[in-house]
Amino acid sequence: MKPSQTATIFLGIIVTVILVIVLRELRAIFIPLFFAILLSFLFGPWVRRLVEKKVPQWIVLTLLMVVIFLIIQLLGTLIYTSAASFVGEFPKYEERLTPMFQDALKALNIQQQDVQEYLDRFDWGKAISQFSVTKVMSRTLGTFMNFIMNIVLVLIFMLFILAGWTRLHRRIERAFEPERARRIANVIDSVEHRVQTYLLTKTIISLGTAIVGIGILLVFGIDFVVICALLLFLLSYIPNIGSVIASLLPILLCFLEFGLTWRIVFLTASIIALQMFFGNVLEPMMMGKGLNLSPVVVMLSLIFWGWVWGILGMIMAVPLTATVKIVFEEIESLRPIAILMSQE
Repeated sequence: MKPSQTATIFLGIIVTVILVIVLRELRAIFIPLFFAILLSFLFGPWVRRLVEKKVPQWIVLTLLMVVIFLIIQLLGTLIYTSAASFVGEFPKYEERLTPMFQDALKALNIQQQDVQEYLDRFDWGKAISQFSVTKVMSRTLGTFMNFIMNIVLVLIFMLFILAGWTRLHRRIERAFEPERARRIANVIDSVEHRVQTYLLTKTIISLGTAIVGIGILLVFGIDFVVICALLLFLLSYIPNIGSVIASLLPILLCFLEFGLTWRIVFLTASIIALQMFFGNVLEPMMMGKGLNLSPVVVMLSLIFWGWVWGILGMIMAVPLTATVKIVFEEIESLRPIAILMSQE
């Protein structure tokens, strides 16, 4: 290996480490910015079409901001009311918890007197009272306010990005020579098209999963249908593990409410069939080639972006990794890495 190549590799590693540290430390800025960019990829083509049809840009952007704000407000209201209902109604499970633990100890023939005495003395009512709605809301008020500020920041970022989106190609043509401008424009168009297809497909799949999930939960008489449906919708954006996590809550609630009966068996089978159909059958049919990422790369991206930005990073992991792969495809020296990241 030539000295220049070695220096380039070490320089690339150093730059990557610094970039990761910056992304992690300045997450309060970069998370809203990247969410705004992804939403711009989703809504950008529609904004351009309306502007090309002589609709004033300020009207298009104003209507878009209003629609997004109303959707976010609706989701926020549903999450708040569902969480308040969950915390308020959960104490009714108090009288069922201790007998279940005692029955489990007997069924497993566990002779642990200390555990049994602890369960007999444990006051579920006192423990649950610590999670009243008032206390929970007072503890999370700062987090809720941060959430509102982040939403406002996302909308501001997206407004400025979309405002310049319609003239982006013309600026690229003026800034670079024709061949390089064409390649840059192709990369942007490819990222926009693939990310838009992915986000639209994921949204439709997540919405369908949540709607059918509501029907299943109502049939089996499970409590907290709304919050379970919200989890099914939101966590579907996290590939592979999101659907598993979202399925645990209704199964746990069924166990707490009805115990080990036929109901929990059929509910578990129904939820697994639901996730398999929407995630493994319908989604590949709708997405086609999609982002063309290897399953191993998807899992590694979930781990990496989850470590950098938490659960929000896991939601954005796939489109962010696909964007990096598309950029690598257009750089000759990085094209082998893009090939290794591909599924095909």
